[in-house]
Amino acid sequence: MANTSKISENKKHLTAEEVEDVLKDIERKYSFNDYVDAPDSLNLDKVEVPNKTDEEIIGAVKNSLTDKYSKKKETTDQSFREKIESLLSSTQTLKDRNQESQDQINQSYDNSIKATENQALKRGLARSSIVISQISSLEGGRASDLSQSLKDLENKLSDAEKQIASLESEQQEALNNLEVEYALELEEEIQKAKDDYQKSVQEAINFNNNVDKLEAEYKLKLDKQKQDKQKTLTELKDKYDTTYTFNKIRDEQFNYLKDYLSELDKDYALSLLLTNREFKSVLGNRYKEMYDLISRG
Repeated sequence: MANTSKISENKKHLTAEEVEDVLKDIERKYSFNDYVDAPDSLNLDKVEVPNKTDEEIIGAVKNSLTDKYSKKKETTDQSFREKIESLLSSTQTLKDRNQESQDQINQSYDNSIKATENQALKRGLARSSIVISQISSLEGGRASDLSQSLKDLENKLSDAEKQIASLESEQQEALNNLEVEYALELEEEIQKAKDDYQKSVQEAINFNNNVDKLEAEYKLKLDKQKQDKQKTLTELKDKYDTTYTFNKIRDEQFNYLKDYLSELDKDYALSLLLTNREFKSVLGNRYKEMYDLISRG
């Protein structure tokens, strides 16, 4: 269906076929039918109403939070693991240093015993009770120092083990807290996602209902225009004979065609008049009048 109000603003760029459509629309406008110069519908587009299951909504939320909390767990776990590994490394250092200390203690007592024995040999007292007593005393000192060194190591290792156990406990507590935090946020986000989904569904339904309402209102107005048209045409028919409407159609068609052809190159316009059957049919006995008008330019 051509729109004459828009086409009339730019006739020069129309094809002959488009002009023929306009001429037909002019005739339909005044004919006893339900034609009016308006589309049958507003052609408004509806939106798609979201359609998700609870499982899909929950799955989407879980996927989002799982990645978030996996990173949190990894960060927490790594932080505690580094502290524990640092303590384990320090315990090995303590053991190594203790071994060095014991080696030094042994070396020191070995040297002292050897010096005592050498002195005794020089004095010819290698088997004397005094030398034996001195050596025994040195061995006792060695045992005491080695025992103290080992006791110090055990105390330090015990402290380190307690710290490691404490860190492992804190680590587990932190991971447990993350699980609780995850569960609480999951519940909250699932409810929020469901609420948002229901809101989007209702908004889509409301939008589509409004489209239906607008289309219904438009149809009522269109039907009213059609009824008014029929009423007007009936009044014209009652007031005048049928030639009045026919002449009105032909006059409007003549004027529209004259405006169109006048905007074209004269030779091309005359060629259309000579070859286009629809133009000739519409013009009827006014064909020569149109031809003369265009010829005079």
